Amino acid sequence: MSEYITEIKWGLILTASSICWALLERLLGFHTTRIASHSLFSYLYILVAIILYYLALREIRSADRFRMDWRQGMISGIVIGLVVMILAPLTQAIIHQFISPDYFSNAIDQAINAGYVSPDDAPKYFNLSSYMMQSMIIPMPFGALVSSILASFMKD
Repeated sequence: MSEYITEIKWGLILTASSICWALLERLLGFHTTRIASHSLFSYLYILVAIILYYLALREIRSADRFRMDWRQGMISGIVIGLVVMILAPLTQAIIHQFISPDYFSNAIDQAINAGYVSPDDAPKYFNLSSYMMQSMIIPMPFGALVSSILASFMKD
């Protein structure tokens, strides 16, 4: 486990950055008055995550533990993603209990008013359990894909 201490550190950094991003979204009104644009604004976080994965791989490579290739990048990305995945339910709880406790009711109202979902279906999608599950699915494949691509372009 100690051989992956850098990946664990960067998994914690990515987790903290997602909490900070949610706070930024809240402060800019994307959880309240601008909630209709929330999903578009959230996609910008992908750029932040890619930059953080690049910085992680650069640190891992500079530690000179091994030659960085796409395979090793993918393994590091999987480990980072695993950390994010394990912490995802706690991260979602923090976001929706403390940072933006009204997010789900606002999202439900917006989705119904825009005609995206029925009043019966909206609460099935916009709830803490659903978001916890979704946030656990994405990190590992995202980390593996982004890290393997980044590592293939990084020169030793």
